[in-house]
Amino acid sequence: MDMKFLSTTTLNKNSRLNTWSQLSGMFTVLNKHNADNLDHLTKALEELNSMEDLRTSSHFQFLMAQLEMLLIPLNNLKYTKYNLIFAVELLCVSPAAYRMLRGSRTVLLPKQQMIRDLMSRSVNGSNLQTAFKELKPEQRLVNILFGEVKLKSVLRFTAGLVVGYADNQPEKLATSALAFELVCHYGGPRFTIRIISVAKLDANSLKEYLLEVITTITHCGGRPISIICDNCPLNQRMYKNLGGPGIVQVPDDTLHMYLVYDYIQIFKNIRNNWITKSQQKLIFQLGRKEYKACWRDIIHLYNIDSKTPVPLVCKVFDDKTVAAFEAVKDNLEFQRGTIEFVKLITSWFKMMNVKDRYSYIKLKDDKREPWKFNCESFKKLEFICNVISTCKWQDTGKRCHKLTKFTADAFVVTTKFNIAASTELLSDHHFRYVAVTSTRRSHASVRSPRVARVTGTPVGICDQYETK
Repeated sequence: MDMKFLSTTTLNKNSRLNTWSQLSGMFTVLNKHNADNLDHLTKALEELNSMEDLRTSSHFQFLMAQLEMLLIPLNNLKYTKYNLIFAVELLCVSPAAYRMLRGSRTVLLPKQQMIRDLMSRSVNGSNLQTAFKELKPEQRLVNILFGEVKLKSVLRFTAGLVVGYADNQPEKLATSALAFELVCHYGGPRFTIRIISVAKLDANSLKEYLLEVITTITHCGGRPISIICDNCPLNQRMYKNLGGPGIVQVPDDTLHMYLVYDYIQIFKNIRNNWITKSQQKLIFQLGRKEYKACWRDIIHLYNIDSKTPVPLVCKVFDDKTVAAFEAVKDNLEFQRGTIEFVKLITSWFKMMNVKDRYSYIKLKDDKREPWKFNCESFKKLEFICNVISTCKWQDTGKRCHKLTKFTADAFVVTTKFNIAASTELLSDHHFRYVAVTSTRRSHASVRSPRVARVTGTPVGICDQYETK
């Protein structure tokens, strides 16, 4: 029972208990009181808090936080860190599931805008340090993802501040937001560590921002393993300034890490390189024999199957395309190199895009098996890299029947150093397997630099592990 209510029913404000009749009146109120649901819940929370063995359990902490919020009026709710962490992770995994749970009130969750605002704020050193302390040692191994989101240039006055100018060029309005995100290994969470409003970003400024992020992470107890981005010219120049791509020593030669590219982007670049030239042919060597891959064979195959246009890159490099070629190769004239090239890139993508531990069993495909120390996938990927190296344009003139140097180099570097980073996790950190996974780029609606938010770019090394 509320003692304030009890006292005010028998005593005036600021008065003292000085007669037996006042005490008798208080006992009368106590005897007439019937415990309500809040009283029972308060008593239950007291009993639960006495269970010291369960206090460190994340399930128990989340349950207690949900029960405690039942005691607070809805218009005055204050969410604990356990509720906020759960809300952030749920919103990142599935916004639809978040809306469903919040709408059903099965779980008390804050508004989506509140979570987006929290994720959009830069994670300062103390917050990040606290977050790392709550993680397992394996989860403090992180990948750093970064990328730009185009913005509509807007100048606003809010909360006594003028916002909208670029951080790297304060006299200009921002045209994009540079976002840095951490993906913790061993199934750990994701953090948006910093979002910076920029305009006409150059490689030197990008390098400085990245080094600041790396320094912050290491100072707070994290250990960056890989840095991942797409292979646009700006990122290529920045990697070159750091001594990459590949394995480099940063910052100040104190920490080695792997600079690699987003393999989803490379996957698309191969298709684009194939179709952008007028003859649409690629020449490569396989087993000391030269092959020619022709895009017209892909067009012809899909025209036989249907009258619809050739679909996206993930449907071109696919087992069904290979099977269709094998089914009609005796009746129709196709370049053998086309079939071999589609087989190679299809196999490469399946081995690079392992999403979980058991997908190779469910799909009955050994190429989707998680990476283990000295596994067969490493040898197959090394072989494919050697083939792609024979398809790289080496001359200075107009490209002819080859992949661009940037695409071929990015393919080889990303594949080899993904293997190197995974080998380090498997050998030095005693991981049982590495499941290379990818998350599609998903940008929220961005109206001004102040509220820019990025949920992530594709992950090159695993975010899901199991240890011995």
